[in-house]
Amino acid sequence: MKQLITFIFAATLAVATVGQAGAVEPKEPSKAEIKKLIQTANTPAAHMRIASYFHHEAVRLEAEAADHVDMGTAYEKNKMQYLAKSPTMGDHCRTWEKLNREAAKEANEMAAMHEAMAKGSK
Repeated sequence: MKQLITFIFAATLAVATVGQAGAVEPKEPSKAEIKKLIQTANTPAAHMRIASYFHHEAVRLEAEAADHVDMGTAYEKNKMQYLAKSPTMGDHCRTWEKLNREAAKEANEMAAMHEAMAKGSK
């Protein structure tokens, strides 16, 4: 299941990054590049690079959430070994799944804000 979710996110990202002319956007910006762009962004291209970073971040966070679902399922399947700790371990996985999904949502919102800024800074 984890591989399927990862594949779906990767495929969605690949489709989303293809422009009207068929060009694929450059690789994900580095953290150093993003820090600099956040301080200096004043062009549509700069805001789109920041948006790209946040889109990539959202995909990464969703994949981490899916990993925690898989780990929680694994703990549930082996309750005898983890009997005394199982509720705590399952809670841990559910907590991190929720936090990663919330962070992914925030990253997508940041991407949308920078896309709007790119349209407004022409």
